[in-house]
Amino acid sequence: MWSLGCVLGEMLRGRPLFPGTSTLHQLELILGTIPPPSKEDLLALSSSFSASVLPCLGSRPRQTLDALLPPDTPPEALDLLKGLLVFAPGKRLSAAQALRHPYVQRFHCPAREQTLDAAVRLPVLEGVQLSAPEYRRRVYQVLRSATTIFPHPRSPSSAPPPPPPPASATPRTLYTRPPRVRSAGLTPGVGLQTPQTFPAEPRTFPGRTWCPCSSPRPQGVSGGPPRATRG
Repeated sequence: MWSLGCVLGEMLRGRPLFPGTSTLHQLELILGTIPPPSKEDLLALSSSFSASVLPCLGSRPRQTLDALLPPDTPPEALDLLKGLLVFAPGKRLSAAQALRHPYVQRFHCPAREQTLDAAVRLPVLEGVQLSAPEYRRRVYQVLRSATTIFPHPRSPSSAPPPPPPPASATPRTLYTRPPRVRSAGLTPGVGLQTPQTFPAEPRTFPGRTWCPCSSPRPQGVSGGPPRATRG
């Protein structure tokens, strides 16, 4: 959920929220922006070194998330961001809570969302530094296991048929070349191209299924989380 908060913040800001040049520098930027952790939050780290170092990193002049984002940031987006970027993992919004947040609630579709009864444990040990290929291998391992946990069978009968083309659709004109016919001379003759018209087919996107929770968006209305831009 912390990673989702960083992604959302970058989408809203147009560039990373915490562009640290090193691990300590990034921690300094984070602790100088989010609400400071409590004593209980530091003790929950089970590390005396971290509990003594982290408060020093956040003792410099502070800034707020509001100051990092553009002034026209939607208040609901800022509220969701603050709920995700919390120091203690247990105090952050859960995935279910975030999906019900007003900023993204219209994308929430319980009929298509599955949950696990137990927490997902990534095959990466905390405090163990691995090489980039090993991290990549373990990420692929998680993705392969996820396909068995959440199978997504696609059945043609489960998806509704595509809608008929609108009556005002402009027919497409295709040109087909007739078979070559040999003339009386040595040079083969080529027939003229004959135009044929076909009704325009509706655009379909492979792999996209109908969602019972979705509703057509009014024409000309946009909204939702913005796309990421690079400054």
